Amino acid sequence: MTGSSRSTSRGELDSTLMKSFVEGVSWPIDHGSLVALSDLGLTDDQIASCFSVEPSEVRAMFERYLVRRRT
Repeated sequence: MTGSSRSTSRGELDSTLMKSFVEGVSWPIDHGSLVALSDLGLTDDQIASCFSVEPSEVRAMFERYLVRRRT
C-alpha cells in the first residue's frame, strides 16, 4: 500500500474481512481483523455496530493489541 507503514496488501485485508463476516467470527476479533477494519477507515462506532458491542469495547481491544491507528 503506497504511503502506508503497514505491509498488509488489499488481498490480505479482503481475506481477513471475509473471515470476519462470512464465517461469522464473533467478538472479540483477532488482531488482523481489527487492523483490517481500521485500515478500511471504520470508526470505533462502526466496528462496534458490526459486532453488537459498545465502542468502548472496541477502544479497549485496540489498546490490548497495541494497534496504532491512522490519524
